[in-house]
Amino acid sequence: MNAEQLRTIRNTLGMTRRQFADKVGLSAILIEKIERGEWKVTPRSKRKILAAFNIDETDVMSVMELKQKLSGGI
Repeated sequence: MNAEQLRTIRNTLGMTRRQFADKVGLSAILIEKIERGEWKVTPRSKRKILAAFNIDETDVMSVMELKQKLSGGI
């Protein structure tokens, strides 16, 4: 998972960074730093994000593919 994927998931859910962080169990500052590219998503953070929303890697890729299609990228 990368910063764009994290941001896309958060935005798709209509959540603020604080709401997303609270749901996932991470700090809002960490979410902001990941989205800015200052930190990478660690395997532990990735597991927390996927578990918090009951999604898997396939779901993340599907969201990204849909985003590309809707923006004219495919």
